[in-house]
Amino acid sequence: MKNKILNIIEIVLIVILVTNLYKIYSYNKADDEFKTATKEVQEKFEKVEVAKSNSKIEKKKEKDREAREKIEEVKKSYPSVIGWIKVGGTEIDYPIVKGSDNEFYLNHNYKDDYNVFGAIFMDYRNKEDFSDENTIIYGHNNVRAGNFKDLHKYEAEGFSKQDRFIEVYSLSGYKKYKVFAVYNAGAYDKFRNPSYSEEDGKKLISYIKERNILKTEVPREIKDILTLQTCSPKDTRFVVQGKLVED
Repeated sequence: MKNKILNIIEIVLIVILVTNLYKIYSYNKADDEFKTATKEVQEKFEKVEVAKSNSKIEKKKEKDREAREKIEEVKKSYPSVIGWIKVGGTEIDYPIVKGSDNEFYLNHNYKDDYNVFGAIFMDYRNKEDFSDENTIIYGHNNVRAGNFKDLHKYEAEGFSKQDRFIEVYSLSGYKKYKVFAVYNAGAYDKFRNPSYSEEDGKKLISYIKERNILKTEVPREIKDILTLQTCSPKDTRFVVQGKLVED
């Protein structure tokens, strides 16, 4: 009887070991696949070049043209890509995708293949031309693979003292946002709506001011705002917000 119990314990331990080894293998495989797919799309994005000009007006047109041409080229291989995001001072340099809900890209990559690391994606309610009062972009907070973990650099003292800009490339052109707010939010707090009534907009501005860890001026109205969200401990959300500025 004793030997039988020991045999059962051994079998259970072997099953647990095999299961854990498989999980580690799957995790590493997903990591490799994500990095490979990301490298492919980054190379395609960087490949597109546009002639430069010394004129300030022409430079803006060139930036817009460059943005459109880069995204058009990327979309040939990755149809779900609707834009590209770069965050100054971080390694965030990734395509943006958009689905019919906010669930699909939590575990699918830019190729629409299943991957636990997901993708950087726009809220399905937002317009792809970034014309909403508040455009929301989501990304995981993983230790590995491409995601929004680097947003937490804003928590470090001194990081935000330098001008940190968020650059966005889309079919509607090039946009540049200056970060004005960094804070932790509740999972269900109302900072993720594409548009707001005048009253709700004032409430959101007060909400941001109460939580903002940056000593910066907060816009007087919710307009041309870019909201980046990733996970934070204890089921909270880490939020970085920028305001559209002239390049």
